[in-house]
Amino acid sequence: MFKLVCCRFLFIQITGLLFFGSATCLAYAEEIVVITHPSVSSTSANALQITRLFSMRQTVWQNEQPVVVFVLPNDSPLHRQFSINVLGVFPYQLDRIWNKLAFSGLGEKPIQVNSEQEMIKRVGTTPGAIGYVSSVNVLSNVNVLAVREQ
Repeated sequence: MFKLVCCRFLFIQITGLLFFGSATCLAYAEEIVVITHPSVSSTSANALQITRLFSMRQTVWQNEQPVVVFVLPNDSPLHRQFSINVLGVFPYQLDRIWNKLAFSGLGEKPIQVNSEQEMIKRVGTTPGAIGYVSSVNVLSNVNVLAVREQ
C-alpha cells in the first residue's frame, strides 16, 4: 500500500513538473520590456529599482520628477508574466502592496490601462511615466529602460 501511494505521489509530482515546466518555457517566449516617457533621464535600472518603482516605493526619478506608473489589468497574461518574471512576485501580492498604500493614505495605486497600445500611448504622453509591454509593441515615442541584474 505504501509503495502504491508513493508511486502515485511521484507520478503526480513528475506530471506537475512537466506541465509547469512547459508553462515556464512559454512564459519566456515573449520578451517584456520596461518603457518610460522620453523625459525620464534614466536609461537603465537594476531589478531592485524596477521593483521599487512598480511597488510604488520609489515615487520620484533621479531628477526629482514624479514617477507615474501604468500597469495592465491583473488578469492580463502579460501583467502576470511581468509580475512573476521581472518583479519576482505574484500579481495578487503586488495588488496587496498597492491596496495597503492606498487604504493607509501613504500612496496611490498605479494607473491601470486596458491594452499594450494604450500603455504605449499613455506612457508616451505622460512625463515621468513608466510601464511595460512586449518587445514587439515598442514604438519610437517611448524609451526602453534596460534592466540590469544588479
